[in-house]
Order: sequence, then structure tokens, then C-alpha cells
Amino acid sequence: MRSLSILAFAAVLTVLPLPGQDANAPLSSVAAIRALDDRSLEAGEPVRLRGTVLFAEASGFTIHDGSHGIQVNLPADLPPPTVGARGVVEGKTGTNRYGGKFFAVINASSFTQEDLGAPPDPIQSSIGDIAQFSHWDQSVVVEGIVLDHSWGGDEHQILLGARDGWAVARILQSSQERFRPDLIGARIRVRGINRGKSFTPMQALLVASPEHTLILDLGREDPFSLPITPIAALAEADAKTLVFAKVHGVVLHVSPQNHLYIRDEAGAACRIAIFSPLDKPDPASGLASPVPPFPGVSEGDEIEAVGVLADTGKDVGLRFCQVRVLSPEEAGHAPINTTISEVFEGLVTNQIVSLKARLLEKRQSDLGGGRYRTTLILEEDSKLLPCHFDSEEPDPYRGFHRNDLIEVTGLVPGSPDRKALHVLIRAKGDAVSRGLAPYLFYRRLWIGGGITLALVGLLSLWVISLRRALTRTEQAENAVRELNATLEERVRDRTAELETAKTELDRALGQERELGLLKSRFVAMVSHEFRTPLGMTMSALELLRHHRARLSDEKQGDLLDDIFSATLRMSGLMEQILILGRADSGKMNLRPTPLDLPALVHQLCGEILGSTGRSNPIVEEYDGDLHPAILDESLVRLILGNLISNAVKYSPEDRAVAVSVRREGDEVHFSIRDQGIGIPLEDQHHLFEAFHRARNVGEISGTGLGLLLVKRCVEIHLGRVSFESEVGQGTTFHVTLPLDPK
Repeated sequence: MRSLSILAFAAVLTVLPLPGQDANAPLSSVAAIRALDDRSLEAGEPVRLRGTVLFAEASGFTIHDGSHGIQVNLPADLPPPTVGARGVVEGKTGTNRYGGKFFAVINASSFTQEDLGAPPDPIQSSIGDIAQFSHWDQSVVVEGIVLDHSWGGDEHQILLGARDGWAVARILQSSQERFRPDLIGARIRVRGINRGKSFTPMQALLVASPEHTLILDLGREDPFSLPITPIAALAEADAKTLVFAKVHGVVLHVSPQNHLYIRDEAGAACRIAIFSPLDKPDPASGLASPVPPFPGVSEGDEIEAVGVLADTGKDVGLRFCQVRVLSPEEAGHAPINTTISEVFEGLVTNQIVSLKARLLEKRQSDLGGGRYRTTLILEEDSKLLPCHFDSEEPDPYRGFHRNDLIEVTGLVPGSPDRKALHVLIRAKGDAVSRGLAPYLFYRRLWIGGGITLALVGLLSLWVISLRRALTRTEQAENAVRELNATLEERVRDRTAELETAKTELDRALGQERELGLLKSRFVAMVSHEFRTPLGMTMSALELLRHHRARLSDEKQGDLLDDIFSATLRMSGLMEQILILGRADSGKMNLRPTPLDLPALVHQLCGEILGSTGRSNPIVEEYDGDLHPAILDESLVRLILGNLISNAVKYSPEDRAVAVSVRREGDEVHFSIRDQGIGIPLEDQHHLFEAFHRARNVGEISGTGLGLLLVKRCVEIHLGRVSFESEVGQGTTFHVTLPLDPK
């Protein structure tokens, strides 16, 4: 904003009189004229401008003051000056509107010629720049390839093309004798004024006379007389040595934008873009090139194309092409068998290919007008390749499922703007599902069976460990009974020993009651959390074992998904038990590392919502400088993962869960608040005990180990954990951890 203010102030200074200068003095520079607003220009400010004539015609001329050019309108009684004349034009400001755009001009009353001289050096420009009118009213020099041309009314129109665009040069004061039909493909240099009334590339350059053009490389009357260039050679071509070229091949595909994809005899393919020739005012006069309009082609046609070399690399091809059909509807080439990796390496760009890969996702989009696009996302070695099919069916591939093996035949189009790689499916039958990918089927089967066996083994070890603990408890009880019998006989003499024994007995009985309660909770948890998934697993395996031949691929996939989900559920439980065992045995060590806490919390929230399938929104709030936080990532994940998942699990659908992270000195405070069922007061004292669950959880699944695991992880981190809860109103857990535990 500051720089804009300075520029505006400078513009005002160019039109304001200096101290001692006459405020009514005429404007003497193009910059001062352009600095006026619309009202001042149309009001007619006086002008007295000295400069050199760059271009002249009957209605006016362009004058250059040494810095800028501007158009001058002449009255009917004033003849145009000579190009190159230097002198003074007097008049008033005015405006012209070309192509909906506003421009400042001078409405001249007189022009006084002082002498003749060379005009200022023109600007070295490009076809793309003059097509955008980047040098309005300036003298420019450009080079391009002649794509088409015609003569009429003392004006020669030449359509020029280059790698960065196209534009039409209008060469005035040209006679019929100067017209030559062999300009197609010629490289010429043109000097003129960058101006046109339509403000389109069709009128981008005004050239005063034919003397301002120079042919650098000769062209030809019949561009198809050029020798054929192999498509493979286009990628290695240098724009200075090969600009205009001819290719030969068979049409693989025709796009709605008149882009053709062809393949030559050597198997190389390219994309060619067609252009529309100039309107010929009098084709019978012989004063126009014989460039025909695009004849239209079909897949399988054998054609020749002549045009300007396009960008090299993966998108090899030609632009601004003329096309002629040599042999219609020949048999096309067979598709190339390829892989997604070869597509990404650019080895099959612009080719018709056939490939097989796993279906990762299917997307639908409405193109409007009763047209729909189906996109199949195929995956191979972590590379994703979209395959598009446009049709009038909303879902032509409704029978395709995730992880199916899909066989696709289609075009891998190149693109001048380097859009993402994709395959264009040309017909519905060009994409076929081969069922579930074989390696996924067997991998799921082996993984599910292996995990199930491992969990059964771990559960057996856990039961054996509990039995040994119970045996030791029974032995302790027998010892207590023997001690009681001895104490009864010696009660009078050894009262003090009796009191000590009574204390030991009370402690042992308390342990027995606690162990019995723990046993009951564990049995209830195992009955609820293991019996259901084990039953699902056994039922699915029995169906696969005895009825697999009669089951459809979709039903087999559902059974394997049931085995997989049940296995994951039991695996999560055993993982909690193992982690808790490591924590209680002192084998879980603290490994602090620098963490990005906001990123970690955001990732955990997304994973929990994705895994639970719940619609509860999670609101995240961060306060204070949280960088860096030196914490143990695995412990933080266990703490926050358990608390956030509990908040979502025990909250009704659509109830928000709030997660707050803030810094308090050298500590970080986490707060997880839900609007769920709450915790009864009588259960709050036992909340961090193993296998204990509140009495109001109903049928909500759980192990009773999550909060005990949270407490152990917080203690290992030298932190604190607390909570507040009210039945029916929700629960809030608070966890405080040092930012840099030692």
C-alpha cells in the first residue's frame, strides 16, 4: 500500500505545475497524459508533444516521445505525416475504447514536421506478449512461423505461431505483386505497432509497410511436402533447428477440443492441436494460402499433420496443425501392456495402454447436462493413478469394490499445462473387475489366522499366570489358618504376637477379597470382550472352510472383514494388557523427544473419529507457546488416545467433545471434556482400578483397563491426572505433564 501511495503521488506530480510554472501549460509527455483520469481526458486537456512518428494511416498516426507511444487522431483536412518524421503535435486529450478497454489518445489540431530521422529502437518482444497487448502503442519486433495468410484491400494478413502463442499481423500498403503463396512454414521477423481494435490476437500487430518484414527461413506453398519427422525425434528436437515439422501416424483418440493423439509405425505417440485458418475474403483470387479447415478424423484414421513444435518432454507434440487424411479407419494398434510405474515415468504418454492394479477408491461427479464422470483410483506400489470415464450413467461401475483387481484400457494423455497424470477410459467395457486381488485375499487369511492363534496363546499365558497367583494365595491362606491354630493355644502368653498375626491376617484377607473381585471383573471382561469376537471369527472360518466354493467373492470379503475386525478388537485388548504389565513391572521407560503437540493432537482426533465411525465433532483449542515440547510420544498417544476415545464412546451421537491444550509455565495441561453419560459418585473412587467399569455403561463395550493405563503413563511421565464428573452432564479429565521431564 505504501508503494501504491508513492506511485499515485508521483502521478499527481506529473500533471501538477511546478512552482513558477503556468498551470494552463499544455501537457508535453505521454506519461503526463496517461496519468489523467477519465473525466480530465474526455474534457480535453491541451497537449503540445514533441516526438517521432512510428506508424501512420489515413485516420491518424502513432507518435513516440522517447519513452512511450500514443495514438493521434487526425481531422479530415489534415494529411497523415511520414513514418519517421520528427515534429510537434498540438491538440487536446481524448479517449478511445477498443474491445471494451479504455485508452488515452490525442485529438490533433496540427502537426509541425521538423525533420526526418530513424524511429526509436523497437522492443524485442514475443508472440505471446503481443497477443496479450503487453506493449500497447509501442514499436515491437517479433519472430514467428507463418501458419496462414491472405491478401485483400491493400492489406496482407499473416497468422504467426510460436511456442508461447499466436497472433495476426496486419501489413498495410501491400500490393498484389508482393503476395507469394509459399510462405506457409516460413520463419519471419516483423516490426510494427502492438495495437488492435478488437483487442484480440486476431488484430495484435499493425505493420506500416511490407518493408518492415524480413523472411528468415523460407516456407513452402504445400506444407505437406515437408519430410516426415519421427515422433520419437520431437522430444530431442531443438526449437532453433526444428520449428515446423510433419508427422505421420494412426489416430488413437480425438478429444472434444480437437486434440488428436496419434502413434507412428515405430510405436511412438504424440498429441497434436488443430488451429482454425484465417477467413479468406476471396479464395478464388489466388491471393490466399490453400490452408483448409480441419477435415475431421476418427479413431483408426491414417493421417499426416504439419505444425509448430510444442513443449518437449513427457508431452511431445505439435501445435497449430494442419491435417490431411491418407487412409480412413484403418485397424488401430493394440494397446500397450504397462504398469502404473511406467505411466509415472512418462514411458507411455499419449499411448493407448492396458494395465491391472488394485482399486483403492471410486468417485462420482456431476458434469452437468446429464453427463457424469466416474473416477477409479488405482494403486500400485504406493502410486495412485486416476482413471476417468464420462458417460450418461451416474454409476456405470456399481459392481466394483475396494481392493478389486481392475483391468483398464485407455489413453494416457499428455497436457501442455502439466496436469496430473490420468488414464482416459473411452468405453464402459474398457474397465473390468477381476474380483478381489489374490494377494490381498491370502494375506488377510494368513494374518487373521496368525493373529487369532497369537491372541489365544497370550490369553492362555495370562490364565496360567492368574492360576499361579491363586495357588500362592491359597498357600498363604493355609499358613494363616495354621498360625491361627497355634495362636489360639498361646493366646494368654503371647498377646502381642496375636495382635501382629491379626494384622497380617486382615491384610491377607483384604488381598484375597481384592483378588477375588479382580478375578470376577476379569472373567466378566473376558466373557464380554473375547467371547463375541472369537465367536464371530470361528463362525466366519467355519463358513469359509466348508462353504467357500458356494460363497460369492463379495460374501468372502465380508467374512474376512469380520475376522479382521474381531482380531483387531482382541489385539487391542491384549496390547493394553501387555502395556499395563510392562508398566507395573517397571519395564516401560521414558523416552522424551521434541513433539509438535498441535499436529499430534489433531492427528489423534482424526484417527479416533475415523476408527469409531462416530459423528461426534471434536473441538480443538490451543493456548500458549507449545514449541518445543519434550515428551514421550508413545506415552502421550496412550494417554490422549484413551481419554479422547472414551469421551467419544460415552457421548451420544452429535454431542461435541472439547480437547484443550495449553501451556502453564513449564508444564502442559490437557483437558478432555464430553457431554456424555457421566460417572456415578460411588464408582469414582474405583475408576483407576483394573477391570473396573461404572455401573451405568450399559452395553457399551470396554475392558476397564484404559484409565489405569492412563494413570500409569502419567506417573511414568512425572505428571498428574484428575477428573470431575456428573451423571448425565458429562466428564472432564485433566492431565498435567512437565514439558521437559528429566
